Amino acid sequence: MSTAIVEPGASPSGQGYAAQDRRLASNSLRFVGSVAISVGIQGPTGGILFIPALMAGIVGSRGPFAFFIAILAMLPIANVFSAFSREYASAGAAYADTHPQGGH
Repeated sequence: MSTAIVEPGASPSGQGYAAQDRRLASNSLRFVGSVAISVGIQGPTGGILFIPALMAGIVGSRGPFAFFIAILAMLPIANVFSAFSREYASAGAAYADTHPQGGH
């Protein structure tokens, strides 16, 4: 891994920007916001780690079959999101599609 030294006011990609424009504004992230971000990341991670073990204790040896059924059920939804990404090239593809139809 190499470290590049960038001159002030320039970016590694060659597109200039002011160094002060890239800083986080003072007091823009408070304690409650930083805790919420941390919990928001830990919640899904905890679910990914603990739900399979909990499920294995309940359903026993049928657990892998249940995951296989869930994968089959989610394939059409994954296909829809794939189509969204072709039509709306952004992270908010689902919102970009429902916004004109829902009016919100």
